[in-house]
Amino acid sequence: MKWCKPLILVVIMLALSACSSSSSEADAAADLAAGDLQEEQEVLSPCHDREDGTFCNDHDPCTINDLCIAGLCGGTAYSCDWGPCGVGACDGEGGCGEDAVAAGWCHIDGLCVEDGQPLPDNPCLLCDAAKPSEATYAATGVACEDDNICTEDDFCDNGTCLPGSPPTCADGIQCTADSCDMALGCIHEPDHELCDDDNPCTADQCDPTGAPGAGCLSVNDDTLTCADKNVCTTNDHCQAGNCVSDPEPLECDDGNMCTDETCHPAYGCLYVFNKISCDDGAVCTLDDLCSFGKCIGTEQWWGSCPACDLAFSDQAVKIISLRVGDGGVPGEALNVDNDLKTCSPDGNCEQGLDNSLMLAGDFIDETIAQNLVNVDDTLIFTVEFVEPTMDGEEFTMNLYYAGVADSNPTCDFQQETCEYEVSGLNFDPLCNNQVIFTNTTITDGILNAGGSGFIFPFKASFNNGESAETVLYAARVQAQVTVDDAGKIVGLAGVIGGAITKENLIELIMAIPEDYLPVPPELIVTFVENIPQDIDLNGDGTTDASSIALVFDAIPAILLPYYQ
Repeated sequence: MKWCKPLILVVIMLALSACSSSSSEADAAADLAAGDLQEEQEVLSPCHDREDGTFCNDHDPCTINDLCIAGLCGGTAYSCDWGPCGVGACDGEGGCGEDAVAAGWCHIDGLCVEDGQPLPDNPCLLCDAAKPSEATYAATGVACEDDNICTEDDFCDNGTCLPGSPPTCADGIQCTADSCDMALGCIHEPDHELCDDDNPCTADQCDPTGAPGAGCLSVNDDTLTCADKNVCTTNDHCQAGNCVSDPEPLECDDGNMCTDETCHPAYGCLYVFNKISCDDGAVCTLDDLCSFGKCIGTEQWWGSCPACDLAFSDQAVKIISLRVGDGGVPGEALNVDNDLKTCSPDGNCEQGLDNSLMLAGDFIDETIAQNLVNVDDTLIFTVEFVEPTMDGEEFTMNLYYAGVADSNPTCDFQQETCEYEVSGLNFDPLCNNQVIFTNTTITDGILNAGGSGFIFPFKASFNNGESAETVLYAARVQAQVTVDDAGKIVGLAGVIGGAITKENLIELIMAIPEDYLPVPPELIVTFVENIPQDIDLNGDGTTDASSIALVFDAIPAILLPYYQ
């Protein structure tokens, strides 16, 4: 049969396959048996083929530090000897049971603690022999120490030591700052400023030592500088703890026979105008008399004195608005008396600014405004700057009455740059200007001028033909300067301040026509009589004038002599 050969081949292959499968299973079984034998050998003899001293595991929970010795693994028996706490046996799990702790003791975190006693490192944990292996919380409020030097009366709460109150570090010395430092405890830093005795001639220190006499110490020191708060004294210096000065007072002589010099302790030199006979040096005048600080005579006859040869600076302005300032505040008033401790009016002033006659604006502002815009009246103020500088150096500023020049009769003098003829009434027979500020400075665009000894007179004319002249004493000016691209002054805006005597002010009010006033002049006079005087013009310690501030604005002007 032909099919027999393939059948025989199939039978042979199946047989071989069976033999092969049987061989693989046998090998696996042999390997498993070998592994089990090795593991068993590790358990039974863990030090097989290991050197002595090799770490091993003898699988005994009651030994420690197991080592191979002579092919055998063995360890040191676990000790439960806790000294006074007792001696116990191994619990079979690598520890000692509670029954090993002696009665009346606890064994906590390796420490023996007697019943009722705190743990050595935490007084807020106690030994309770009923629970010998765990700590028990001490009662709340038990004293403890939180290791913070800046707390006192520390106490236990739920097993924790909580901080108590801060320590009392006050040393009883008023000039020390008492505090607590975490490392140093209470410290006492001296504050020498607290020992200032307001005496510039003593060296003031705080001694924090706590020794007898400690605290503020003031020692005379003649090397210190001082000021006796009297500007009329010279060379103030310390001597034996006192501020003294030289016997020679401050020199206030201005060389002007028409002023009486005096020195005020707070304001310094004051120059009070007198009205004595004088000599103006002109042979063409008679009856020379001091007037507002200048010696002025009367011409013997019209034209007896030669005409003034006048020339004006090309830098000038004309005042276009003038009103009484609104209170003694910045931008509306000036410090007339140079005293920062005083200001006026009460309740509406600050920074030493003076404007006692603030309410006078209700009565005279309208009159001033009408005079400024009426070309036929005399209240046209012009200001001339003679060789001005912008770096703080002094130069001269002149104030003139003027009128619109015939060369430009229709010029709008409230808005345009007009030509003005300076009136001859501005000059004495010797051609000296009567309103002049020789100490004018400009720094950072701010102009300052005037002070004690300077005046600013102005004359108001009315439609009834009457006129009145008012004089500001101790006149001063502070204003913002406007310059063009060439550095030429083309504008001025600021404040004119000074003091007016009550008599002069009443004279002005009574000269104003009633139709200019909102109420009868007698009522205004009564009001003026009750305005406090706040300026001491003559330095005798008594106020004799009232401060006033006039806010102004000015535009460019061209000045011409009156005779051209």
